[in-house]
Amino acid sequence: MMNVGDIAAAQSEKQKKDAGSFAAMVWIVSGVYIVWAYDEVQLLSMASAIFFIIGMFVAALLFGGLVFMLQRLLAKLLSAFVRPDRPVLVALTGLLAIILLLVETIAIYFAAKWTFLSLLN
Repeated sequence: MMNVGDIAAAQSEKQKKDAGSFAAMVWIVSGVYIVWAYDEVQLLSMASAIFFIIGMFVAALLFGGLVFMLQRLLAKLLSAFVRPDRPVLVALTGLLAIILLLVETIAIYFAAKWTFLSLLN
């Protein structure tokens, strides 16, 4: 039987993996959009290969790691205030998580766009 510490560690590892996977997925989707939207970008090129293969791992490590640390920090800070008997704070915590996800998505898109267009020059 798992104790609370084991469950928390397993949940933290899953959250870290999910953060990296989400960052890599947004990187790939952003790259596909950039290839579609910009005429000067070609899908079958060395720049595209570098962008998709290396960039996916860098995005997972950089953005995924950063968002994971922010999530853990926010969880520690909010744990003092948010309890099940305070539904408004629970809802605000969920809203904060959605905002963090949107900010991460926008940041990854602009980083991907800058990177891809820089590789072309």
